[in-house]
Amino acid sequence: MAANSTKKPITAIAVTKMKSGDVLTDIGDNTGLRVKKTSRATSFIYRYKNFEGKMKQIMLGVYPEIGLADARTKLQEFKALRASGYDPQQYLIDQESRLKAAELEARLASEKLGFTFKAMVDLYLTEKVEDRYSEPDRKGNRKIILGSRKEKGQKEVRRTLYGDVVRVLGDKPVSETPLIEVKVMVDQIIARGANVQAGNVLRELNLAYRFAISNDRLPPNFQNPCPEIKTRIKDSGVKISNGKRQRVLTELELQKLWQWLPTTQFLSPTVKDVLKFTLLTGMRTGEVCVVQWSDVNLKEGTIFLKETKTGASRYVQLSVQAIKFLADIHVSGKYVFRAKNRSGNLTDRPLDQKQLTQQLYYSRKNNDHPDIDSWTPHDLRRTVRTQLAKLRCPREVSEAILGHSKKGIEGTYDLHHYEEEAKEWLQKWCDRLDEIVICQ
Repeated sequence: MAANSTKKPITAIAVTKMKSGDVLTDIGDNTGLRVKKTSRATSFIYRYKNFEGKMKQIMLGVYPEIGLADARTKLQEFKALRASGYDPQQYLIDQESRLKAAELEARLASEKLGFTFKAMVDLYLTEKVEDRYSEPDRKGNRKIILGSRKEKGQKEVRRTLYGDVVRVLGDKPVSETPLIEVKVMVDQIIARGANVQAGNVLRELNLAYRFAISNDRLPPNFQNPCPEIKTRIKDSGVKISNGKRQRVLTELELQKLWQWLPTTQFLSPTVKDVLKFTLLTGMRTGEVCVVQWSDVNLKEGTIFLKETKTGASRYVQLSVQAIKFLADIHVSGKYVFRAKNRSGNLTDRPLDQKQLTQQLYYSRKNNDHPDIDSWTPHDLRRTVRTQLAKLRCPREVSEAILGHSKKGIEGTYDLHHYEEEAKEWLQKWCDRLDEIVICQ
């Protein structure tokens, strides 16, 4: 027994005055009750010998979540179990097994009533895709558990599944809905000309099915219909995936685009700035939209990206033109490229990347667009990469400029970031861009 352990009737006041390392041992009718104080908690413990003579102990609770009176009540319940011929510890194990069996039975009963598509989608979103809180610890604190997708991806998956799956099949029981009904839902998406969206829906629905199956929310013999549906669509000759785009703007098209941007009324000033800055840096438009002023160093000529598509942080090197561009548009606020509210006032939120394609769509719809073939904001990034190649920029430097991760053995052994080289070649590209848009 520890030197600072006492064996006498325990009082509530004695419990409150305990110091780390103290142990109080009750006597009389409450023999077997111990109170142990550590630097982390004050615990009530029931110590007893099982029927084989081995010393066992059971945690009764933590002070002040339970008090001395409650601990003694629990103690008497366990002592009564032992007096009746039950090992208290084994009883708790058996009780947990009974609870799990009851939960399983209730779950199976719920499945008989119908585990709906909406319930399956919500399970997949809230327990897999999206950020969520953990269960509270003993102090009531909860930690954030990161979802399987980043914030942008989380919103996109929710929009994808709710926009089609929940809208069409939401109230139908998953296990009782035949494959043909699910395929009809996908066919309806294809019929409206949204083939890529159909592929996205089928992909995410497949993952939702798999997550539900792995969590025992569907019968053991349930067959995920998505692989079969995908095979049928493929055999019919319908394409539901994005092919690799190869669109690159010519130098003449770049000149027309650059001259058109200041004149169009269908693009906001912020969207115009994002498109120009993408051409100056080769950054992903999604990365450009969320740049914060705190990550911009005009003196050093860099932007620090904490999060990228590849998962690795990196420094974007800035040319003289890019530095001047940022200096000219600098205003107070958190984000460089800020969104506007319905009143047209700047907010503290970053520009939504979707605004780029949406505003370009309306400009084309209203015949306010330069005389060039159809293009997307991401084509500008591909154009930068192609122009760097025309300037004879080394491949590894071009890839570093675009923030592409290195593959295979190269990714394992070549850990150089090519930052000085990136700054040199981005400057050459921006000088060439000046010649294109002005002198073409």
